[in-house]
Amino acid sequence: HLQGIVDSQPTTLQRLLADVPPARFSSYLKAERDAGVRYLGDTGRIEWLASFAPIAPAELRAFVGGVSSPAQLEEDLIAELAHGLTLALNAYAEMGFESFNLALYGAPPDLDGYPLNLRVACRSNLEPFYRSDSTFLERLHWEGAIDLPPEVVAERIGGRFRE
Repeated sequence: HLQGIVDSQPTTLQRLLADVPPARFSSYLKAERDAGVRYLGDTGRIEWLASFAPIAPAELRAFVGGVSSPAQLEEDLIAELAHGLTLALNAYAEMGFESFNLALYGAPPDLDGYPLNLRVACRSNLEPFYRSDSTFLERLHWEGAIDLPPEVVAERIGGRFRE
């Protein structure tokens, strides 16, 4: 199944990434290309690499130069992104993984030089004694999946602690 999120407010990680100066992404990609250890290659305009500090198993990153928002993706880049994801998911299958999470981090369309970026990572396989797992929100956006905002919780139960 697929889980999507569209909100007027960015997730924590999306906000942090949008605040990164575009030149830092360029420097990072150059360093990864030069080192060659984690750099996987490109599919044209999209560069792929293994994350240097993964927050989930087998985490991959992709960076789309010249596009800062998903709304700016043209058909050719969508096809290129799909091709890269096919490569990644086939590799995951060969590694024995059965499930994954994916996040696409954008920024405002007018943020010149910011690369649209993607994170894809494996999830634990469902089998006896498997390791606990968390959702795409916790893993890829650093957001807890909550049903009530903290302010509502405080309003509903705060009086109990002030009596």
